[in-house]
Amino acid sequence: MASGSGRFGFWIPVSPIIALIAAGLPMMAALASPAEAARRSRWQPRTAPVVQPVPLPMPRPPEAPPAATAVPSPPAPAASPVAPAPPAPAPKPEEAAPPAGAATAACLDRLRELGVRFTPAPVPAPASGTCAIATPVRLESLDLGAAQMLDLPDRPLVDCPFAETLALFARDLLAPLARSQFETRLTRLGTGPGFECRPRNRVAGARISAHGQGRAIDIAWLGLADSRRIVIERPADEAQRRFIAAIRRAACGWFTTVLGPGSNAAHADHLHFDREPRGRNGESRLCE
Repeated sequence: MASGSGRFGFWIPVSPIIALIAAGLPMMAALASPAEAARRSRWQPRTAPVVQPVPLPMPRPPEAPPAATAVPSPPAPAASPVAPAPPAPAPKPEEAAPPAGAATAACLDRLRELGVRFTPAPVPAPASGTCAIATPVRLESLDLGAAQMLDLPDRPLVDCPFAETLALFARDLLAPLARSQFETRLTRLGTGPGFECRPRNRVAGARISAHGQGRAIDIAWLGLADSRRIVIERPADEAQRRFIAAIRRAACGWFTTVLGPGSNAAHADHLHFDREPRGRNGESRLCE
């Protein structure tokens, strides 16, 4: 359809104008009143809500076959018994102690080599179970060398090892010291009985004295070749006092116990020498 021209001499086609009007209708409807919009909406078809599909459950896995019953295995064979290891050998001692009989014989042989005159004696019957002598010998005299003998008139009974120590002490100290001090020989020695089963210092209940094992001697006097006698309790002069003091000091090198006048009342009249073991190694000294 075409429209005719106006006074200005141009024409406007009709179809485009109609299309523009049709396109503007929705816009016009949107601009209508709310009541009009509501009235129109009642006549519009409603869209059904979208229903989500319900998920189906997962298929059940196939059941596992029943476990096979365990068959007990046969018992393992018993292990063969293992022989115990042999015990370790005992450490070999540095030097085995000789039998008692051999030790006794060896000690007696050493006394003979030293020129000691003695008699093997029977073991004395103890007055108590704590007194005993392992190798008793009864001394008669000691060899001082150069064909000189020291007589022991009391014939003391002592243990053999102690007799050996006493013989060396007389030969190496007493005899040379007496000659140098008095210019004569030492010939006799007063010793008392030697063995005596009694407590120390004769005190009842005290420990058994070294005399009870034959390991002690008590020197009360010394006799010289010129008939002089040196008495321990009463020295005659200064020379005798010096001689006794020298013996007492030097004896500590041979014996473990040295006592005398001034030590206590029990030793006021003699010099006591013994070889009783003292200390951890048995060689500690008590010299007073």
